[in-house]
Amino acid sequence: MGTLDEPLLHYAFSKGIADWFERHNCYSTDEAVHALEAEGKSTDWTALVWGNSQARRRALKDLSYRLPCRPLLRFFYVYLWRMGILDGRPGFDYAVLLSFYEYLIGLKRRERTRGEESRGQEGGKETST
Repeated sequence: MGTLDEPLLHYAFSKGIADWFERHNCYSTDEAVHALEAEGKSTDWTALVWGNSQARRRALKDLSYRLPCRPLLRFFYVYLWRMGILDGRPGFDYAVLLSFYEYLIGLKRRERTRGEESRGQEGGKETST
């Protein structure tokens, strides 16, 4: 695998906001599934410290699933820490969109958890005919 000599230009909104929402709706479903799978596992601390960039990123993400108020933290991270505030309204809008994306992940996690619980309860009930 090689490296790029020039920066990779990525235009997240080149197809419009509706396309962004559609893609992130799919991404949030995948993230929710992964978060539920990671819930029962312990954090891989060796990957967090000594792993390659991909393993470290995954370990950080698995650890971040346990944080309370994840959407709010994502907003502050993007808007303040990553200096989205300097971009004015577009920076604010982007920070809100990413925090909404985090909210979707949490919402879908809860939805799947409730769905699994209700399926488990239905399996134990007898129905009379």
